[in-house]
Amino acid sequence: MKILLINPVAMRKPDFPPLGLLSIGTVLKKKGYEVKVLDAAAQSLTNETIIKMAKNFKPDLCGITTYIVNENQCFQIARDFKKHLGCPVILGGPHASCFPRKIIAKEESVDGIVVMEGETTVLKLCCVLNQRSRWKEVHGMIFRDGDGKIIVNPPRDPISNLDDLPIPDRSLIDLSFYNPIPSMYRRLPATSVITAKGCPYSCTYCFEAGELAQKYRRKSPLKIIKEIEYLIENFGIREIALWDDEFVLNKKWVYSFCDLIQLRNIDITWSCFGRVGNVNPELLHKMAGSGCWSISYGIESGNQELLDFIKKGFTIKQAKDAIKWTHKAGIETRCSFMLALPGESPEMGQKTIDFAIDLDVDYAQFFATNPLPGTPLYENSQKLGTYIPDVNNYGFSRPSRAPFVPFAYKNEKQILDLLKKGHRNFYFRPAYILKALKRIKKPDDLYKCWNGIKMLLEV
Repeated sequence: MKILLINPVAMRKPDFPPLGLLSIGTVLKKKGYEVKVLDAAAQSLTNETIIKMAKNFKPDLCGITTYIVNENQCFQIARDFKKHLGCPVILGGPHASCFPRKIIAKEESVDGIVVMEGETTVLKLCCVLNQRSRWKEVHGMIFRDGDGKIIVNPPRDPISNLDDLPIPDRSLIDLSFYNPIPSMYRRLPATSVITAKGCPYSCTYCFEAGELAQKYRRKSPLKIIKEIEYLIENFGIREIALWDDEFVLNKKWVYSFCDLIQLRNIDITWSCFGRVGNVNPELLHKMAGSGCWSISYGIESGNQELLDFIKKGFTIKQAKDAIKWTHKAGIETRCSFMLALPGESPEMGQKTIDFAIDLDVDYAQFFATNPLPGTPLYENSQKLGTYIPDVNNYGFSRPSRAPFVPFAYKNEKQILDLLKKGHRNFYFRPAYILKALKRIKKPDDLYKCWNGIKMLLEV
């Protein structure tokens, strides 16, 4: 049996491979299925090319991962598959998991939707694929039966022991398609690793904090070390981006991970995402000593009342301390900030920009708040501003639209102007320019700096 897994075209070329699809594909491959993973986003493939490649492969099942940013492309691919190949089409991913009943009722070309984790569900589906009457046995799935009736199966329990999952097989994809953006790596080739599923926090702008919130589970440090060694030995990887939303959640886990890198003399540099309330000087020095050179923090606002509103669970002081400690440990800081949050005024937005400058982080990104459907923030935003849904403009780093306009803002243009002001005020300061010049040690640093400037000028 042949299974085709597709990551559709996205707003921009992805930095790293689709690990969710690779994990599902690896599980299927180990059970003897012939698997092909097609990353249309990385390869900039048109739907016509996707169908042509699919015809050559002749799949028995097509699975498409779905995000709100590419909803229309996903549906069009599903329709094209029905027209040209006729094999069953299933959707998965965050957007499909948020709105499974709505999507399957709307799109007749979609045969089924896998809700949340797909590894076990897709495997069970493949076992009964040719017996549509038995699809009702596949927990964690909504599907259309032979008579066109929509059937909602019981939910599937999350995978309890993530160490039971195999290491995602990167040979299912060509890693040369991926390179991180300027300033986001020290050494190439680089790739990503995810250590956990679920999230214990309640940030209201994240779909994992709503109805789809799942228990936090994590692979063991040794399992992740073995994955890194596999990447080094088989693909020559020199740098790892630990792509968890929150890598420093468990200090004991992180200490063990760092100890194993040092004990096994693993030559790797790495970066991660962290939460300012979870770090301390000792932990940061340990991380730096094992190869960590960059941490991304989601600080989001310089206003404590807004941080409380979106349930970030930390204080302005904790943010200041975390940045100070991280710099002292010799680790670079990358921080994200949201402008035009529900309840925000332009003056509060300016306060967030000023806060980013005062923190003197190494890199700052300012985003227009986008209350995505399926998140708690979306429900609250309807009462505190004007929501402008536009699924073709859900870009974040260079938005052409501001999907949400709080009542205190005059219009969308005022938000976009503030975004431009934030980036330019932050990056075109003499002190920042001097610091950036000091970071240039070799020709590659100059190349990355130039590319970064070009990106800023486009904001």
